[in-house]
Order: sequence, then C-alpha cells, then structure tokens
Amino acid sequence: MYWHRIWPFLVYVAAPLVTGTIISYKKGDDAWWEANTEWKPPLPRFIETEPNVFYDSQTGLSWIGDPSELGGVWGTPGNPATMTWNEALEACANLDYAGHKDWRLPNANELDSITDYSQSNPALNKSIFKNTGPDAYFTGTITQYGCENYFNTLPSSGRKNWDQDKSKKKYVRPVRDYKGAYWDADLGKGQKYHHIGRHRAK
Repeated sequence: MYWHRIWPFLVYVAAPLVTGTIISYKKGDDAWWEANTEWKPPLPRFIETEPNVFYDSQTGLSWIGDPSELGGVWGTPGNPATMTWNEALEACANLDYAGHKDWRLPNANELDSITDYSQSNPALNKSIFKNTGPDAYFTGTITQYGCENYFNTLPSSGRKNWDQDKSKKKYVRPVRDYKGAYWDADLGKGQKYHHIGRHRAK
C-alpha cells in the first residue's frame, strides 16, 4: 500500500505493482511478495476423507463412492442394490457410515453436479464412483407435476428424467453436507491440502 505517481496524478495503490523484478529492495514490493507468499497447489475435485467417502471440493458435499460396499440393503460388493423411492429415503436416513448419521438422498442438482460429460457408461469419474448401476438413480427432488413425481438421473449419460411410479426400483447414491472443521488430505505425492470446512457436526 503506497502512493504511486502516474503523471499528472498521485494515486494510492492498495497492492504493489507487478514489475517482474526478482530482487526485493524493500519489504512490500512485488519481489518481496513473490518470495514470501507460499504457493499452494490447487485442491483436487474429489478427496477421499474416509474409506469410500469422497469430499467434492467444488460443492462441499461428501459422497459414498461405492454404495455396494455398505452391504445389507445396499447390496453386496460390486453389486449395488435397487430399491423403491420410499425405501431409498429410509435407507439413507438410517445409514450410519464413516462416523456420520446425516446421510440423505441427493436432490437433482446435487446428483447432476457429479456428472462428467467427458465420460460415458457411466458419465462419472470411474475412479471415484465405482460399480455404478446401469439404470437410473433416485433423487429427492419432487417435480412441479405433483408429489408423486420425482427426478432421476441416468448414469450412462447424465440425463435427468422424471417418473410417476415410486414403486419402481432404482439405484441410490447417499450424500451428506460436509461439516468437518479442519483436516489435511495426503494425496500420496508428498502434498497435503489443508481445508477449512463447516462447523463440526455434534
């Protein structure tokens, strides 16, 4: 922060001008800031915070990568189960996994947010979302056509559709709002990413 003369005016500059110099002549010039500012690599899109649980750094949501690994009503490893819409709501509400009990059915926008249109069959990051079912996935979004209508997403293409029959069995991918305080994610490359999340859930 200093005064800088731009003829014929004297201008107050809030940040140092970038001159490209690599030698610092006084504290606060651009070379000093270059030397004293820690560079941090960009945060990856998905970070595994617990086994099979992935934090999305773009949306702040935590997803279960492979629901079939949960067992029970969720299927067997490699074979995700299908369920009705009401069963899906209940299964998410009753899920206690990775130390969290606030899992839920994602809404249409949330489920759409993980679609990767550069991929197909499924249109998802396959290294994160493993053993994805071939049919539609439920969302908790109700359409404007009435309470018996809901949106679902086809993982093969990411296309959203709506259906009236809640008794149909479809796949389910639980999600939760990330509520951690502080954590460091070691990506196995000697890099640690420090992230400040929301207040820790009680």
